[in-house]
Amino acid sequence: MLELDATGYIHFWFSNLEGVRAELFPRLTRAYASWHAGDGGQALTQVLSSGRSHWLDLGHKALRLFAHRGTAATPEIRRLLESAAARL
Repeated sequence: MLELDATGYIHFWFSNLEGVRAELFPRLTRAYASWHAGDGGQALTQVLSSGRSHWLDLGHKALRLFAHRGTAATPEIRRLLESAAARL
């Protein structure tokens, strides 16, 4: 959306950012505010890049736990995904 300069779509997407998604990625809301204030998408580009790496890493950790321990890993996976470190 940034590359296409789809301003309306960006506003619409962020108007629906709430609940768990907003709680897990508070930096995204701050980056949107910077974009809206006129930074040209610099903060959003930066936070989206770090967010992609963060969420991929977290997902891989959860999958490794499950691969090694199966459903017995459920409590550990839950702790991992609900930890303060999971939020970005």
